[in-house]
This record gives sequence, C-alpha cells and structure tokens, in this order.
Amino acid sequence: MRKVILSLFAILILWSPPIHSKEKELVEPVPLFMAPDFEFKQIDSICLAPALDLRLDKTAAFSLSESGPRFNFSRIATADRALAGAFKGQGYGTSGCASVSATLEELRSPSDTWMRSLNFGKSNWLFVVGVESVNSDAAWRLGGNGYAVVSGFLFEKQAGSARLAWRDRALGVFHQGVTGSKQALENGEDHLAVNIGIWRLISKFERRSRGRPAGFVVDYENFDSPCDQVWNVLKDELRSDLKKYGGVRGVFLDETDKMALYTMYHITNPGGHEDHVVLRNHDGKCAMELTQEYETVNDGPTHDWNDLTKQMHATLAK
Repeated sequence: MRKVILSLFAILILWSPPIHSKEKELVEPVPLFMAPDFEFKQIDSICLAPALDLRLDKTAAFSLSESGPRFNFSRIATADRALAGAFKGQGYGTSGCASVSATLEELRSPSDTWMRSLNFGKSNWLFVVGVESVNSDAAWRLGGNGYAVVSGFLFEKQAGSARLAWRDRALGVFHQGVTGSKQALENGEDHLAVNIGIWRLISKFERRSRGRPAGFVVDYENFDSPCDQVWNVLKDELRSDLKKYGGVRGVFLDETDKMALYTMYHITNPGGHEDHVVLRNHDGKCAMELTQEYETVNDGPTHDWNDLTKQMHATLAK
C-alpha cells in the first residue's frame, strides 16, 4: 500500500501544474536569458540531447540514464523520459539527438566554435538539460527531502552556426513522509527531485496544448546600489534564516548569474513554491527580479518577498 500511495503521489506532483484562479490574468515567467528576437512560436520541433551531469561534486553516484526505483507497476522515469514528457505536456513535438559534451560554462557562454559542433538532427532547435546538484536528506526508514537544481539551454540552428536562444534554472524539491530503507528513499527522492525540476523548467515554455498552464507572479524591486553590493546583501539575508527560506538545501546561489533560487512553504501551498530571483544591472543601479509560482489565494508575491526586499533596503541604507 505504501508503494501505491507514493507512486500516485509522485505522478500527481510531476505532471500537475499549480492551480490558479480562472479570473487571474496569466503572467509570462521571466527566464534567466532569452534572445531579444526569440519567440516560442518560432519552434517547430525540438531535438532533445541526453541529460548531462553538471555536478561539481560527483562523489555520490547518480545516473541520469537509468530509471529510478520500481513502484509496483512502473519505475520512476529517467531524466530523458521526464524531459520528453514535460515537452509533450506543453504541446511540443520532440525527437532524440546525439549526446552533447559540455561544461556548465560552455553551455551558458557558448563559443561559436562549440556551437558549430552541435548536432541538431532534423530540427532547427536543440535542448540540453543539465543537473547541477542533487541530494537527499532521508534517514533510515524516514523520508526527507529530495533536492535538485536543473538547468536548461535552448539552441537555435542558423546558417553555418547556432545561437543560444533561451536558458534558465529551476529547483526540484520532493517532500514526502513515508518510510522505507534509507538507500531506496534516497534513490527515489533524488530521481523525483530531478524530474520535478525538469517539469518546473519546461513549464516556463509557452504552453501549446490544452489544459491549464502553470501560473506565475512576476515582480521587480529597484535598488540605487550596484548589483555586486546588492548581491552580497541578498546572500546574507537568505543565509540568515535558512529555516524560512527552505532549509540548507532549499537555497541555491550563483554569483556568476547573480541568481538565487529558494523554496518557501505556506499553509496554502504545503508542497512549496519556487522563488526565482535574478539581479540585473542598469546604469550603475540594480533591479531585483522575482518570478514566483502562482498560489491560489495570492494576487501578488507572497509576504516573504516583501519581507526580503524591506530588509535588504534597510541593510543597504546603513
């Protein structure tokens, strides 16, 4: 019975978008990067490269090409199957592509030489997904949290070359309270966290299929200080209350992209929502940009965003 419940619960988490009010005007999420002239309607079909392991620390064994543990009737999908399923759910046709060899730096700042080596198959679009971090805090016979950071990169084929058209990151957090052996729980939580991260990433693509699209809230906060200074304050604030901002594994910081991801838990959304924060330079000043999964009862960002920005303004004013 435990396995049946967990299997059904995992399916619901993986493939159900956040519920939002019918009256709520849908807001497009803001990705970390999107080429100025790129539009999702330009995509015909997408060639999907096998998922990449971009973890800095590969001490812990984890396979993106193997299925997760078996739960009665089926196994948890591989990252590649989850990616194809997420695109299908959004209404995009896909095909398989040859594997891509790349580091995280090559993907987010690709050279012309490297992009000319990409194999797009019969498509003009190539998507590469990479896992930057994955872990679980399960204890013996007690489930914990599976946590993963997933990056996605969309490349467009051009005459004699290619270009990076879109890229972003997402958190995948799987929380459950069932029991089992520590090894089985960790393995299952790791795979589910990666797959949830993939779904969250692809939910930011414009939806073409019927059904409810994922809902988002977008907001901005302007600071008169340079982004390097704002970034240091943001890091300190998020780290000062790790319990509030999703726990130690719930906060992800990338100084190169000036990007923070963290998961907040509320009574109205016990599964948690992802806060996606990016700093943007503008004439020596800094704009902090929030993209947040929409919650049923909210007409705007949750209180954690308001609390965070107020405290940052207070700290910068000292």
